[in-house]
Amino acid sequence: MERLLFVARGIPGLGNVSPCIALAREFAKLEDFEVKMASYGLGQDFIRKSDLPFAEIEFSPGGFYPGLNPIGGLYPQLNRLVKEFKPNLIIGSGEFYLPLYCHLEKLRCCMLANLSLFRLAGGFFAEVRDLLTFMYRMCDLIVDNGIIASKEGLPQDLVQKIVFTGPLIREPSQSDRINLRKSLGLPLDKIIVLVTKGGGEEMPKTEVPGKGSRYLYRQESLKILRTAAEAFDLLKGKYDIYMVLVSGLGLEDDDRQFLRALVRDQIELVEFTAQLPDYIAAADIAIGRGGLNFTAECLYCRTPLVLLAVSVDDEAVYNSRQVASYGAAKMISTEQLTTELLVSLLTDLLADPSKTHSLVAESTLLVPENGVTRAARIIREALL
Repeated sequence: MERLLFVARGIPGLGNVSPCIALAREFAKLEDFEVKMASYGLGQDFIRKSDLPFAEIEFSPGGFYPGLNPIGGLYPQLNRLVKEFKPNLIIGSGEFYLPLYCHLEKLRCCMLANLSLFRLAGGFFAEVRDLLTFMYRMCDLIVDNGIIASKEGLPQDLVQKIVFTGPLIREPSQSDRINLRKSLGLPLDKIIVLVTKGGGEEMPKTEVPGKGSRYLYRQESLKILRTAAEAFDLLKGKYDIYMVLVSGLGLEDDDRQFLRALVRDQIELVEFTAQLPDYIAAADIAIGRGGLNFTAECLYCRTPLVLLAVSVDDEAVYNSRQVASYGAAKMISTEQLTTELLVSLLTDLLADPSKTHSLVAESTLLVPENGVTRAARIIREALL
């Protein structure tokens, strides 16, 4: 029996948790594998809603390295999990210090990463590029689960450890759109527009606003839902639309009050759902902020996609620009976003089906298949 321990960074959002869940489910289907998930923060809430064994860990600012926080950090918590579960391999996503932990404890390590972000010239990923390179050198294998393969700017010794699989996607529960709508309680005869601001965002409400701050990120994310609801009001007389707003986890009370005010006839609010792939596959158009997982799931489900890239999120802007440059999505930055601009874009798509068909055709080229089967096969062949 092979035992795989998945360790996913659970804050500030859910971007690292989703691909771990997708890959863990793939291995869990195999008779000779046992899997366990470990995360913290919003990641715990997300995994609890899945069907996978889960081990709770607590986040500590000390991180993994024992010299930084020898008592309350993640290092001793992982030691406990490893002793109890005895994994043959640890698979991580987002935890930069995990390869160091595995190296010190002589454990095999595989990291899931969107390596196209190494191209970013500024922002968070540029600041930690040297740290990531140092840590990833200690991995046995790196699975590039980005939408577009990229080894640009990476040292050769690191390139040799990398395999590109494409996105690791949670599958919809079924392929038939009508049955999906029935199971979700959605109308069968309306144009379904799905709008999400992202899976969640955990941050101090008192953080000082500023460029790149989590506070500003939250404000721009909520702006996506507000602008979509305002666009609905202007479009409903012309098109028979039903809109689903997905707000994600990590909401404060005043956020909920703000969101409840957006609900009206033919607009449904879903605070969080582990069934987001089902909603995506059931929708006629999907609107989101440009996170890797949502974008990849829409491309995979062949759902026409509008990306309202949060301007203070370097990853969302980069993902959105990449996908839009291939003609697989329409893009507006939240800095430029207005109700009138979104109405114009949606009207253009709804009035001319050939334009949505073009988006779907390009999405087929960008994400031709789910990367989980290939990733699982490669990991088995290379490391187990």
